Amino acid sequence: MSPKFRVALTDYNFPNLDIENEVLAKEGAELIAKNCKTEDELIEHIKDADGIIDQFFPITRRAISYLNKCKVIAVYGIGTNQIDVTAASEKRILVVNVPDYCIDEVATHAVALLLDCARKVTRYNQLVKGGTWAYMGLKLHRFCGKTVGIVGMGAIGKLVAKKLSGFDVKLIGYDPYVDSETMSSIGVRKMEIGELFIESDFITLHLPLTEQTRNLISTKLLGAMKPTAYLINVSRGGIIDETSLLQLLNGNRIAGAALDVLAKEPPEDRCPITSHPKTVVTPHIAWYSDESYKELRFKVAQSVADVLNGRTPRSIVNKNIIKGS
Repeated sequence: MSPKFRVALTDYNFPNLDIENEVLAKEGAELIAKNCKTEDELIEHIKDADGIIDQFFPITRRAISYLNKCKVIAVYGIGTNQIDVTAASEKRILVVNVPDYCIDEVATHAVALLLDCARKVTRYNQLVKGGTWAYMGLKLHRFCGKTVGIVGMGAIGKLVAKKLSGFDVKLIGYDPYVDSETMSSIGVRKMEIGELFIESDFITLHLPLTEQTRNLISTKLLGAMKPTAYLINVSRGGIIDETSLLQLLNGNRIAGAALDVLAKEPPEDRCPITSHPKTVVTPHIAWYSDESYKELRFKVAQSVADVLNGRTPRSIVNKNIIKGS
C-alpha cells in the first residue's frame, strides 16, 4: 500500500534517519530526505509535500508561496527564526517546534560555562597539557556571594536559577513577561536589563532570537558591565553584537565570555571570537545529550504525523490560525 502522505526533510546532519522513518511509516507517511543547497532546490523538494521537517535551512515567504498542500512545517528544536511564520500562517500552515526536549541540558551547560569562568577549568587544563603546573598566572575570585544575572526567565532561565540556588550567590533576573512575584518565588530579584548588567558578576542569556532581541546585547549594555564580569550565552548567537563584544574584550572592559552559540555557525577560520584568549567556546552543544538527541527526533516526526492525521501536535508556534484570528 502506498503511503498517504509525503513528508519532505529539507536538511539534516544525523548519521541516519531511522527514528523519523519508523515514526512516520507507522502513521502512513513517507519521508523524502534531502540536504538542500539553494532555495530553488528547496522549492522543488517541498512544493508537493504534505508536511515539512526543517533543521537549519531558511524557509522564506517565497518558498512558502510554492506550497500546494502542506499542512505543517516542523523544526528540530525550539527556535523558529529560520521560518517565515507569518507567511506560513497566511497559508494556514501550522508551524510546530519542540520546546521541551533539552531544558535540563541547556540549563546545565549554562551553569557549566559559568563555573568555568569562575574557576577557569579549561584554561588551567590547557596550561597543564602545555607543561605548566602552577596556580599563579590566572586570577580567581571566590564564587560565594557573587551576583548572577539571568536574562530571560522562561523554563531554562528558571532552571538555571534552581541549579544555582545552592551556591550561595545572589540571583537577579530580567524578563518583561515574568512578574516579580514569580521570580521572587524561585529566589530571583527582578530588575530592568540595564540595572542587571551593571550589578552582575556573571550574566547568562536565555532569550529567543527575534527582531527585538537581535543584537540586543551591544555596546550600551556590554559597556555597563563590571570589568571583572563575564557573559555567558547558550541561547542564540545573533543576540550579541559580536563586534561590540570583541571591542570590550580587547579593551579589557570585561573579564571574558563563554559562548555556545555564534552569529555565524560554523565560524570562519581564525574567527576572532573563538580564538580570543578571554573566551571559552563550545560548538552549539548545550542542547545535546544522547537522551535529548533521540527525544528531539522522535517528537519532531510525531508532531508532523499528528497534524497529518488530524490530531493536535504537542507544540504549535502559530496557534492563532487554529483560533481563526
